[in-house]
Amino acid sequence: MIYIIMFIVLTAFLTFVRALRGPTVAQRVVAANSIGLMLFSLLLLLSFKLQAKAFLDIALVYAILQFIDVLVITRHIDREDDYDCQENTGRARGADMPH
Repeated sequence: MIYIIMFIVLTAFLTFVRALRGPTVAQRVVAANSIGLMLFSLLLLLSFKLQAKAFLDIALVYAILQFIDVLVITRHIDREDDYDCQENTGRARGADMPH
């Protein structure tokens, strides 16, 4: 099991480097989500190894919070894209629609 843990930590480190260097925001969000998934996996392995149900509860709460975090970040990115489009066209969304 130690080799699995070492592999997950190594890939988490490499993914962290990718998150720092990612050319786009979307790639950074995916990398951060992948790191969160790896941490979730480590918590599950730790729960199994130590026979501690508390780590399992922590892992499940962490997974739910991570899912909500990704939703918030993608909504924020989507709003920034809408704002950039409005600046580039010089009109607000729906301004050309009849009232």
